[in-house]
Amino acid sequence: MIEVALTLSAGIVDEFQLLVNACKGDKRDRFGHIKYWKCMLALIPFILRKDIAKSDTNVIAKKIGFSRSQVDRSLDKFVDKGILIKQGSGSYSLYKLNRESIPAIYFFCRKKMLTHIVRYDLSLSAI
Repeated sequence: MIEVALTLSAGIVDEFQLLVNACKGDKRDRFGHIKYWKCMLALIPFILRKDIAKSDTNVIAKKIGFSRSQVDRSLDKFVDKGILIKQGSGSYSLYKLNRESIPAIYFFCRKKMLTHIVRYDLSLSAI
């Protein structure tokens, strides 16, 4: 039997907590609660799948039901929190996932090196 162990240097739970905490607002409401930016929460699947170009924000905004300016501000907030890295300027901007801040999530969502898991015992006579 061949066994392969995959170990990660970062805690994936901590990385998800960092990702969700990045969506917290800056100001408290009148009851003292901090609310989450719903647009940022809706953008999480998009930023985990691929890099986002500024030209794609209009399409993403229609998919998630927010305005383009809200999506742009949310992407900029992710940059301020260290989740995304912004390259370029103006309409040529590209938002990339910061692999240093969330390495395990980056590995599973972007690298996709783990493509198949064998669940059967290997034998010497197998082809």
